[in-house]
Amino acid sequence: MKITKAKVGMKVSDKIGGKIYEITATNELDKTKPTKATATEILEESAEQEPEVIEITAENDITFNVIPGGWVPDETLYNAGVVNGVLVIDGDAIEMGDIEATEIVKLFPGTIVFTAKAHDGVKLMNYLPARDKFNELLDWIPEILPFDDGTIKEIENSETRVVLGYSLRKEVEEENEKGEKEKKMVFDKAGVIVITARSACNSPVDEELDLGNTVLSEDGRFVYIPVVVEEDDNWFRYAVWKVTNHAEFRGNMELPEGLVSATRNRCPVAKNLGAAVYVGESFVQIGEAGTDLLTGKAVGALAKEGYKYLVDVNYDGATTTYAFATSDRKVKKVIRKATADRGDVISVEA
Repeated sequence: MKITKAKVGMKVSDKIGGKIYEITATNELDKTKPTKATATEILEESAEQEPEVIEITAENDITFNVIPGGWVPDETLYNAGVVNGVLVIDGDAIEMGDIEATEIVKLFPGTIVFTAKAHDGVKLMNYLPARDKFNELLDWIPEILPFDDGTIKEIENSETRVVLGYSLRKEVEEENEKGEKEKKMVFDKAGVIVITARSACNSPVDEELDLGNTVLSEDGRFVYIPVVVEEDDNWFRYAVWKVTNHAEFRGNMELPEGLVSATRNRCPVAKNLGAAVYVGESFVQIGEAGTDLLTGKAVGALAKEGYKYLVDVNYDGATTTYAFATSDRKVKKVIRKATADRGDVISVEA
């Protein structure tokens, strides 16, 4: 162990005698690192002897080792930056070895997540100042900054995670009809990345994405990103990921137009319709299958006013009544009546 990393409550083992100690005091002051620590031997409850009390300093810290589970959780939110490939934390340059940092991605309590140069681009790493330890999280990641530049989309940046969407193109050289070589831009790679303090996950897809209309579900559990389709395609196709501390691609779904929001379907009588309620400019769709699709300007206006939570469904012959609520529990109903000669007639109850 290094004495500068000593914290009250840390448990260490003696490399010489094998005893286990708990650090009970240090001489650490505000904005300074400890140079001395007092450690008390940990004994069995039935032990009759007094525990040994020792002093750990820079001269003898090499003879101690932090035991597994013996670190004290570090909740410090450090100030960090990159200067000429070196991490600088609270004004101190960190010894980097072969690692060349490129940019800070996120400052979590006790952890700095950053990118570093790799043989084919950049990789994602973290650094734990309390342990003076580096970890590789992903061996490849897009060059992240600046966010929202058309190729990288910051979908969420919270206290616990960062969620990114990416869709990259590359330049290739191909022969045209005349046999001449010409350069063109083609799809390269795309996907969703979830980054936490201690882990990261890259979930790629083989389709180009349109990051401009990305939607994160209201509960933060799903990400919807439009797939780039042919211009004459009348439907919007969305790639769907489930996101927690990881990202899991769940397939594609089609919607009649661009998605505005997605909420969970928590209505017991409508659970069979699907797990979510999807809202667009002029439609509301319950479930992924699209069988319960409500369209029209009045429906879209209702959704814009915040009536996006499905709270009831009532079936009465050819008529189905859907009740939607706002977050402050105002309720309005949408009525769908099946007719023999003109399809479904959809209205919003005044």
